[in-house]
Amino acid sequence: MTYPEPQNLTEISTMMQYSNNVSDGMFGIGLIVSLYIIVFLYLKNKQFPAVSCATSAGFITAITAIILNLIDIIPMNAVFITIVGVILPIVGLYSFNR
Repeated sequence: MTYPEPQNLTEISTMMQYSNNVSDGMFGIGLIVSLYIIVFLYLKNKQFPAVSCATSAGFITAITAIILNLIDIIPMNAVFITIVGVILPIVGLYSFNR
């Protein structure tokens, strides 16, 4: 497949949109999945419980997903999935701390 040459990539958002266009929409999804894994493993390495790591990583990923949705990098479905990824560990935290 051929893609148009990048014209004006002076802003980070236009560069990300071009990368997302070239990768058929997988750039943004890969970005939030990578962010989740990095934050989760960093917190787990600091000896936090797994449920707390999942909650924190999900929250940071959800905020990032909302921002990426505002600049049209990821679809709204991915934002809903990340929000569910925050709610499930919160339920786990509540049930473990009862």
